Amino acid sequence: MTTLTQDLIQLLSVVPKDQGYFLAQSKPLFGDHIFGGQLLAQSIVSASFTCTLPLHSLHANFISAGLANYPVLFKVENLRDSHSFSTRQVTAIQHGKPIYMVMLSYMNNEMGMQYQIPEPDLIQQFPPSKLKEEQFYKAQIQSSISPEYLSTFLQPFQLISKPIEYVLTDFPLSDKASVLNQNQYAEYLKLHDALDAQFDQLHIHQAIAAYYSDYNLYSTALKTHGLNYLSPELIATSLDHSMYFHHAFRVDDWVFYEMNTTRTSQSRGLTHGQMWQNGKLVASTTQENLMRYTGKS
Repeated sequence: MTTLTQDLIQLLSVVPKDQGYFLAQSKPLFGDHIFGGQLLAQSIVSASFTCTLPLHSLHANFISAGLANYPVLFKVENLRDSHSFSTRQVTAIQHGKPIYMVMLSYMNNEMGMQYQIPEPDLIQQFPPSKLKEEQFYKAQIQSSISPEYLSTFLQPFQLISKPIEYVLTDFPLSDKASVLNQNQYAEYLKLHDALDAQFDQLHIHQAIAAYYSDYNLYSTALKTHGLNYLSPELIATSLDHSMYFHHAFRVDDWVFYEMNTTRTSQSRGLTHGQMWQNGKLVASTTQENLMRYTGKS
């Protein structure tokens, strides 16, 4: 495995403590605060010790900012076990205070009616083989990034990201139009390596997908106003996050992730995401984020 994949797997390796408690390490990704995707992923892994059914949805609230240089204690509570469903509540605790809570719902697989919306045209128009990795684009524009944010900006993500945003853009930046709408972001994501057999489990694939599901959701909302997470005079963070798992998928194969912001108001943005693999809509996300901006928009 590459170092980046090893780092991610290690981040997900929670340690059982007292009954219902699990300890996890943190890793700075965007400054001193814990990346929300880390809490999503670690709570899925923690709860997996207590339930054998497949996870089908989660609904999370970020209560306060966690510190990325300190470990996190997860408390898993069993709220329900029935013939078809199980429900767990997971609370992330740091320095004795809750920083995050999530409800996870599990359900036996069943045969039933099926429908999905058509696959986005972007998948056929821009397969990953035609796209460059995110780090390539970062290198092209790093001279425009403030020195105080440069190391954070250039830090590689633990997964390969191939965004569609810049596919028509010349470098240095030109006025060519993006293939995406102002309220839209789309990228392909996958691990750098195939998962080893010991980690090749459904809940690990779901945890890693939850991890990267948070990577650009609120960036999509900021994009509608010409902003990004490094914009000065901006306070932005995730407030809540929901995720629905529709079909099994693999995170060591390309997943197309399309995000659309439907509304920004009251210093908040609402963004929806869809993950596609091999013609199937495999997961959906929804997130509301805080976006307080005191500059000129």
